[in-house]
Order: sequence, then C-alpha cells, then structure tokens
Amino acid sequence: MELERVKALGVKPPQNLWEYKAVNPGRSLFLLYALKSSPRLGLLYLYLFDYTDTFLPFIHTICPLQEDSSEEDIIAKLLDLREPTWKQWREFLVKYSFLPYQLIAEFAWDWLEVHYWTSRFLIVNAMLLSVLELFSFWRIWSRSELK
Repeated sequence: MELERVKALGVKPPQNLWEYKAVNPGRSLFLLYALKSSPRLGLLYLYLFDYTDTFLPFIHTICPLQEDSSEEDIIAKLLDLREPTWKQWREFLVKYSFLPYQLIAEFAWDWLEVHYWTSRFLIVNAMLLSVLELFSFWRIWSRSELK
C-alpha cells in the first residue's frame, strides 16, 4: 500500500546501483557483506524481512517468466511486484541450494548495460567464490567427513 502511495506521488524508485546505495546506505552495506560471505543466509534474510522491496525484483530478474521473453527493461523488472510462479520458485530453489553465487552473477549480468565495470567485477567475483565453495565441499568430502 505504501509503494502505491509513493508511486501516486510521483517519487521514482532508485534507477541504478548508485542511487540505491544513496537512498539505502545501511541496507546496501548489509547486502554487500551478507551476499559475499553467506549468500544463502543473505537471500533468506531478503525473503523473510525485505520481500517486496528487494526479494521480488531479485527473483523476477534472475528467474524471469517465460511469457516475458521480449526484451524487457531492467527497471520494469524491478517494479514487477507479482508473486513468483511455481516454475520461478523451482528454478530459484535449485540455484539457491547448489550455486548461490550464480544468482548474484545472473543479477549482475542483467545490469551490464547500466553498470558495465561494476557488473563485470561482480560476475568474476561470484565465479571465484563458487570455485572456492566447490573446493571447500570437495575437501570435506575427500576427508570422509561427509560420507
């Protein structure tokens, strides 16, 4: 209801990363550290406590509806507040469980035309963190701690 009131007043939401950081400095800092050190817990926090403002745009960006296959503007995806479908949830939960850093890389990929270098840095960082997580899991498995 509050979002509808803000839209009616004509206040535009942040259009890029730097505007979002200026409007929400505390949340931005939290997301920076939470999604880097423990992405699963960070995304769980977004789902539980910041569902409408952050989680819904995130899931609609990384798991788009198939009917939206036309080239949709990234800002339109961020303003999409529809509930995710079961297919979107299924795709999200598989990636959330096995490759959580890929979710961040996919989100950054959609922002390439707006933030070229920042998105590239995030994508490479997510790839390296995924490799580190796989090596950690392999090390635990090879020591027979998980068997």
